[in-house]
Amino acid sequence: MSAESMRIELCRALRESLGISSVSSVEELRREVEARGLDIVLAPLGDDGLYACVAKRVEAYVRIVDRVEIERELGDVRCSEGALEAYVGIVKGFSKDGAEVRGMEILREVYSDALLEHVARIAASMSGASHVKIVHREGFAGVGEPILLIACCAETRFAARECVSKALDMIKLLAPLTKVEVLVDGSRRIVVAGLSMPVET
Repeated sequence: MSAESMRIELCRALRESLGISSVSSVEELRREVEARGLDIVLAPLGDDGLYACVAKRVEAYVRIVDRVEIERELGDVRCSEGALEAYVGIVKGFSKDGAEVRGMEILREVYSDALLEHVARIAASMSGASHVKIVHREGFAGVGEPILLIACCAETRFAARECVSKALDMIKLLAPLTKVEVLVDGSRRIVVAGLSMPVET
């Protein structure tokens, strides 16, 4: 994805996550954020003039791994508030059109780490959570294996649940890692925003 395409996707994702429909540029977004008094700032993302929203007082922990070990990852979360909410994404055995799936290939993109941290901080800022952990798998994962963990710590269960929901929505929207369905018949399809497209071989 080019720098300009990434800029457009970031602005679109930020608008949707903040509930803003009229903003079309980073500068307008900055003014809207300031006007609303949100506890986030726009910070550089990489060296290409891209920007992401970063919560000022949030503990965000992001990792991309070759295997998601749910119990160990959740055991590492230190939550001293009232609620911890977790979501585990698992490879399904069937595609949306009913095709049988053998597994999923997850490919890391250039901005994957930075975008996942951006997602964590935005989700926390919008929900009031204090701690967000996102662990995303890369490489091949078979049916039934976990590929994504989102854990949010907040004062109430409602805030923790909202944080998980916002983080998941943004991950699906930004697609920080490329997902390729590997079907039982040997064909492969890219999955974007829940839709599958054949991969030419």
